[in-house]
Amino acid sequence: MPILQMTDAPQTYAVSKFTNSGFGDHLSCVFGTWWYARQTGRTLVIDWRGSRFNPTPGQNCFFAFFKEITSLGGVPVIADDRVAQMDLPLPVYPDKWTAQTLKGATHVPHTADEIRAMNALVAQTTPRPEPTVVINQHIHTIPAAAHMRPLLAELQFADKVSAAADAFCAQHWKGRTAIGVHIRHGNGENIGGRASYWLDPIPLLRQLRLNQQFDLHQRSAAGTARGKYHDNAAPSLTDTPHTSRTESRLYRDVAARITDLRGTPDFQDAVVFLCTDAKRVEEGLARHIDGICTYPKHMLQEGGGPLHQVSLAAESRTDGFAPVESDIVTEMLIELELLRRTRALVCIPSQFSVISRLELPAERQFFLTPSVRNRLISRMFDRFSRRRSA
Repeated sequence: MPILQMTDAPQTYAVSKFTNSGFGDHLSCVFGTWWYARQTGRTLVIDWRGSRFNPTPGQNCFFAFFKEITSLGGVPVIADDRVAQMDLPLPVYPDKWTAQTLKGATHVPHTADEIRAMNALVAQTTPRPEPTVVINQHIHTIPAAAHMRPLLAELQFADKVSAAADAFCAQHWKGRTAIGVHIRHGNGENIGGRASYWLDPIPLLRQLRLNQQFDLHQRSAAGTARGKYHDNAAPSLTDTPHTSRTESRLYRDVAARITDLRGTPDFQDAVVFLCTDAKRVEEGLARHIDGICTYPKHMLQEGGGPLHQVSLAAESRTDGFAPVESDIVTEMLIELELLRRTRALVCIPSQFSVISRLELPAERQFFLTPSVRNRLISRMFDRFSRRRSA
């Protein structure tokens, strides 16, 4: 599909707002919005003022994390504090946005239907007549890696992040190739469908039923989604003191993949770099894999919540989001840069690894899968739920 060229026609914009979830979803939103802007000849606006990761609320924090740029892959970019003063042209798609909410720094809730619609918009790069298109949800329909290379080549983390990663590599990797491992556990948070990686069949059925009873999108839109964590609409059953058979299987699967990679010439002396949000995952994998390397960071106590989505302090904003402390954010960015430098990736599917997945060749990406039994349970439950709602 050819890229539309900018003309003297009225200025049009594709706006990437912060999401109501993790940093990986923030990135997926930017990547999807960039692609839409590139294909439809719009200026990309990145507005992260209200992000839970923002160290200085009210200011746009995007350039606190990344090097300052005025374009990405040929797309004009506005991502500094000018976003607060911009009078973006109306009307806006979707029509939930108004001139007031565009200028504001508060998340505007969305439904599951809207998430599907915005993902379809990006996937099909459907031209919209509105001069302003706004996306503020995760985008899983990011185009193939080859299409994203112009963006990735120019999007670089801030100097302090790169310098910290350089120092860590010099001390711990010592010139060796690294295999990245990213395992999302939640540490007491309800992780939705990812529970199939951690729970045995009967607890998984209970978790899926709980998730159905607490429709996150409907409750968020109604302003009533307030669990132990904002993302946690239903109780989580993954935070148990014992290691389930399913959890043990997951650790063995990771170890088997690492063993296979270390048996190849490119990875014989490879270090294993692990990113996770739960201490139990570090301990579980250490029982099966030698030479695991982790970046030293704050870790919450077991059951204390997802590291990158809760604050160590007991404060919260009026909109219900818990701001993440700046030290944790910095550690997260350094982990992302280190994960970007690995030469192979073993992971549970998650947007946190989106940069690594887009930069690595497909043959060096290994996605872990739940057991056959748990996959069948999840599919059957989905079908049953759809029939009930029809």
